Amino acid sequence: TKLKKELEVVMENSRKEAEKKAAESAKKAKSLEAAAHEAREEATKLKKELVLVVEDSKKEAETIAAKAAEKAKALEAAANEAREEATKLKTELTVIVESSKKEVETLATKAAENAKILEAAAHE
Repeated sequence: TKLKKELEVVMENSRKEAEKKAAESAKKAKSLEAAAHEAREEATKLKKELVLVVEDSKKEAETIAAKAAEKAKALEAAANEAREEATKLKTELTVIVESSKKEVETLATKAAENAKILEAAAHE
């Protein structure tokens, strides 16, 4: 039962860690989704401004287009960073799960060994 409790603690800790990582990932995804929504709104706003500015001045229109390109580049960089972070989190989760599996296997092996020892002692 001690090994069983240890196993339960290890599994619970692994579950909590996985949930924590999943929550972090979801939070980052939500934040990126909000940023993308804001970017879409900003792009729509810039497009409307661009139409007005083209009527007034070609030079002014080129300036706004350059700003939009810079923002798109920044968003692309943020999206790449988010993908990298998601891959990193996935890797970390995989490591945690594999580590937990190994701990469980070790505890199970120890339990089996202890059972053999107890069985042998019982026969003596």
